[in-house]
Amino acid sequence: VSRTFKLDGALYFSASVAAPITRLSLNADEPRASIDRFGFGDLFVEPVRLGLRHPHVDVVTSYGLYAPTGQVERSGVGARQWSHQVSAGGTVFFDERRGWRLSALASYDVYQKKIGIDIRRGDTVQIQGGFGGPLFHHVEAGVAGYALWQVRNDSGSDLPLILRGARDHVLGLGPEIDILIPAI
Repeated sequence: VSRTFKLDGALYFSASVAAPITRLSLNADEPRASIDRFGFGDLFVEPVRLGLRHPHVDVVTSYGLYAPTGQVERSGVGARQWSHQVSAGGTVFFDERRGWRLSALASYDVYQKKIGIDIRRGDTVQIQGGFGGPLFHHVEAGVAGYALWQVRNDSGSDLPLILRGARDHVLGLGPEIDILIPAI
């Protein structure tokens, strides 16, 4: 659920709440190694998102939090921790129709101690974005990418020794194609 309000001219305010339904499925060749779980994920609340819209540039910043409402015990879905996310980003448009664009969004996530266990995930920085635009009447194409870096170590007395000092980093880049199928 999301709600957007135009404040003044090009300035926008919005807030949103998301309660995801999640399915975790892992299957090996043998039934002994398969997992199929379904349930509610962690609640996401974004009480404030501010945006500024101009003909060739959009800018956005926000604060959100994840609440540990997932059904971990029953379905294995959820993180068992509170976390906070601060984001900022924007889009540059290269034509009057705002068709061709370059966008990026950076987020900083701060994680609290996990509930019921003395482990705290280290903070992360994420960047996602892409470049693209219209190719044909109902087809858009471009390239999309993302990166995540863990900038603080995991901590806590229950953290396994093998994970002490280990940090996550993930990179991805690939093509993106959107096809609009008009209503009949």
